[in-house]
Amino acid sequence: MSNARQQLGPYSRSLRRGAIGASLDGRSEAGRYARDLERQLIEHAGGNLTITQKMLVDRIVKTALQLRALDEKFGDGTGWTDCDSRTHNGLVNRQRLMLRELGFKPSAAKPAAPSLGDLQWPPRPAGAAA
Repeated sequence: MSNARQQLGPYSRSLRRGAIGASLDGRSEAGRYARDLERQLIEHAGGNLTITQKMLVDRIVKTALQLRALDEKFGDGTGWTDCDSRTHNGLVNRQRLMLRELGFKPSAAKPAAPSLGDLQWPPRPAGAAA
């Protein structure tokens, strides 16, 4: 078996894995956090995202993972450098701007698709048995 990194093909599963991609194991704590955050952001944005919204959600999740790693470094007492501080402040600002771009208020829920009964002609009177 070769040690060379496998090339991504046009139908690679890792391209369809959303924000976690090939870089995280979806079963790990970070992977579960990323998937949950991505799901919440998609739900917040209304569910059916445009490509630009998908790219924005992907960046927000990756930024949140970086901030989480820096927060863990700060919390475990290994030392907080000036570089860490500047990086943290830059990431917080980046996340703030991306969240503002996505929208702070949740989008209106998409209307549910009509049921087969709703599409039946002639329409049934309200309260009639199916």
